[in-house]
Amino acid sequence: MEVVVIATRVHTFFGKAAHLVDSTNQEVLLTLKTTDIGITVVDATDAARGASDIVLTEPELSVIISATITSRAIFQIMNNYTIYDVSVNIRIVFIFMFIALI
Repeated sequence: MEVVVIATRVHTFFGKAAHLVDSTNQEVLLTLKTTDIGITVVDATDAARGASDIVLTEPELSVIISATITSRAIFQIMNNYTIYDVSVNIRIVFIFMFIALI
């Protein structure tokens, strides 16, 4: 069975939503070209791989899920550091303001 990711007409926050199909006709190739990012897996036909923007080297889409989980963890770490750094800077500004008033 051959799996190709195509986009639907539904728009999400990140662009067009995607779903799985198991066919390789001209409409699928056209849809892969017109999407924001066309993704196929390594088992797809040469035409589908040529029409897509990203070809996953794994035979399944679990790579996308693990990449999303990792990127969310990295974003959370960056967000926590930013909050910490801003709070330290605000504290330093208040200390200098207090010293200037004395």
